[in-house]
Amino acid sequence: MGKMERFSFVALVAGILFFLFADFISWALPMFVLKDIPKKSVQDLVAEAIAKNTTAWSDFKKLAMYYPETFKKLCEYTEGFSGATEVIKDCKPNEKTFAKALKIGHRWYVAEGCWNCHSQMVRPVSNETLRFGIPGVSNTVSYPSEYKNELQAPVLWGTKRVGPDLIREAAVHNIGWQVAHLYNPLYTSPGSNMPGYPWYFTKDKNGNIVPNERGLSLIAYIMWLGSWEVKPPKEFRIEAKASETAVPGATEAETAKEEKVATVETKSVKKEEKKADGQAIFQSKGCAACHQAAVDTVGPSLKKIAQAYAGKKDQLIAFLKGKHEAIVDPAKFGIMQPQLNTTKVLSDEELNALADFILKHK
Repeated sequence: MGKMERFSFVALVAGILFFLFADFISWALPMFVLKDIPKKSVQDLVAEAIAKNTTAWSDFKKLAMYYPETFKKLCEYTEGFSGATEVIKDCKPNEKTFAKALKIGHRWYVAEGCWNCHSQMVRPVSNETLRFGIPGVSNTVSYPSEYKNELQAPVLWGTKRVGPDLIREAAVHNIGWQVAHLYNPLYTSPGSNMPGYPWYFTKDKNGNIVPNERGLSLIAYIMWLGSWEVKPPKEFRIEAKASETAVPGATEAETAKEEKVATVETKSVKKEEKKADGQAIFQSKGCAACHQAAVDTVGPSLKKIAQAYAGKKDQLIAFLKGKHEAIVDPAKFGIMQPQLNTTKVLSDEELNALADFILKHK
């Protein structure tokens, strides 16, 4: 055997050995790192979420409130694929129903291949906490104990980010955004190449499009991701704000935090009542995320609403109070339903101002 043949043979053997060594390290090292961290079951995760009253638990209760018909069906829904084979008689938000939803949501997240485009690991490089964390809410990189549970079997770290990383998604978008985005991503993210998932939706008894059992479960699972990192209460999520000229295929929708108007009262100055600003209310309550001036997106345009309610201001106000049926695109009422919980609590003056702002677009 010549020198070159011996060198080639040695190089081949060395290459094979290095490959086997790398393969060994890829599974052995994580095993040694994680061996002392107990693996949590779905029930453990749920009990922890309820005990700490995390956003995942509060969002699950909201889903049950927004979509009661679907929630009842979830208690009856069974499938061996996700391991959700129990019919739950005590049908209300509790440990059993929450665990069932997370199991179903996780299995269909994996089955749909969501992990192909969305990773679940914020890495300690390239300022990833600025890209996928929320400063002041969750700005930590991923750590081993986050993955030692049944909902990370298999782990969904991913290798591509066609879409954003989702391991901190609980701190990013609210339920209304998630519902609209899952039904048709172009509604919330113009220009997105993500496909819609209409098979996760159905029509309720009133003909409104609402998430079905799998859809509700998938949203619950996505809203669970990173909820253990979210510490601020209530109002902290980014609201999606679509520009008035945005259409599917345009630039990415802007994001804006909820505006808060504060009034200062002093004893030395006579208190004057500030007139409600309909446009400010429209923006601050996140209405712009679904309703644009002249283009139908998630919901009908302001122009279409104004034309339908021309001369019917009282009906529009009643609708905003949740006391009147939808007369503009009733099929999408299920998507609007969560938002009504925001408008119901407005004062009569604020509702009047909001209605005036909408009606002027005719």
